[in-house]
Amino acid sequence: MRLVMTLLVRNEEDIVKENIDFHLSQGVDHVIAMNNLSTDCTRDVLLNYSSQGVLTLIDQEDDNYAQSEWVTEMALIAHRQLGADWIINNDADEFWFAENQNLKSFFDGLPYHVNLVRGQRNDMVCVEECHPQKDNQPFYRRMKYRTVYSANKLPKRPRAKVAHRSIPGARVMQGNHNVAGFAKKVFSSKELEILHYPLRSSQQFLQKINLGGKAYRNNKNLPKRIGHTWRNMYKELKKTGKISYLEENIYTFNQLDKMIEEGKVMLDSRLAIALDS
Repeated sequence: MRLVMTLLVRNEEDIVKENIDFHLSQGVDHVIAMNNLSTDCTRDVLLNYSSQGVLTLIDQEDDNYAQSEWVTEMALIAHRQLGADWIINNDADEFWFAENQNLKSFFDGLPYHVNLVRGQRNDMVCVEECHPQKDNQPFYRRMKYRTVYSANKLPKRPRAKVAHRSIPGARVMQGNHNVAGFAKKVFSSKELEILHYPLRSSQQFLQKINLGGKAYRNNKNLPKRIGHTWRNMYKELKKTGKISYLEENIYTFNQLDKMIEEGKVMLDSRLAIALDS
């Protein structure tokens, strides 16, 4: 069984190495990474893995965030050129876990008729306050708590992501939340979950929305409802110079302690344990 992961990245130098290292350790055989106009060290990181033979690097120079088109292209390469059996269409801020086994064993053990599997995401809590023991720590050491979700209560659990069998004609939809082009036999597993680190610092998030919002604005083919979250944050940023979501979702350590006491977050240090081992 051959497991391939795709990554579409832009200025992800603070997280992309950790993402690739983790998933290779979890049984991913090969990574296809598309670098979209990065201006930091992201491409250099990808080149290092390419030189080791574990990553195929594609440079994408368009600035219109045609994610569905680009990720579908990578999935087709995984199918035709790399002999993939299963494909994880991943984002740099997502880390896939299979309970009590690595990812390759999980996918290899799925029923033969299943061709699409859903993994539930959990958002990790961002703490960005200078602290004598935690300052300058990598994101996975600062961010060891995740949001607790309850039925019919806010905040809502983030939308699940999917992985799919390598199938001719598969078309990955914008957002990597679904795949079209074949008759789906879906498996939703509580054993498969994704730790999500979309907000890691104020600087990182402001850059993400500024670049991503502009790219969505440049894409004239996508309906305005696609990417509405990024679009709205981008409009707010251009109008006010700030993003309210950002200000409301970066916490001090004192605020984190209160959230722990109130049961709003729970400890989840699996990624730190995995990366530090």
